[in-house]
Amino acid sequence: MPRALHALDAHTQRRILDREPPLTGKRRWDALLAASAEHFATRHGHPPAPWMNAPERFVDEPWIASDSHGYSRFEALLYCPGAFTRHGTPVHPSDLDPRGGSAAWRPDGCEATTFGETSSMDSP
Repeated sequence: MPRALHALDAHTQRRILDREPPLTGKRRWDALLAASAEHFATRHGHPPAPWMNAPERFVDEPWIASDSHGYSRFEALLYCPGAFTRHGTPVHPSDLDPRGGSAAWRPDGCEATTFGETSSMDSP
């Protein structure tokens, strides 16, 4: 979602979310778009629009759109927001970081950024 959408009033956000975008012809991208919109809606207190629940907006096998980051696919599956899991398009939370990924993402309460690192939580 464009960052400007976050700054809009709730009524305008709802009007934008209710508008069904045309299908792209690529089911994976249609699912990712619906998951993104559903995630935004949930984060801003809006119910998902009906188009977000259309069968053609889901994939049967999980698809991770980007493998170019330093995190593992396991982390993307483990920590992705619910809307992305539901649509079958898991993303790593750092891909949704409002700061644009300027700081390393880590699970709440954990100092390590990947499972290969240690944190103070690992100490006895």
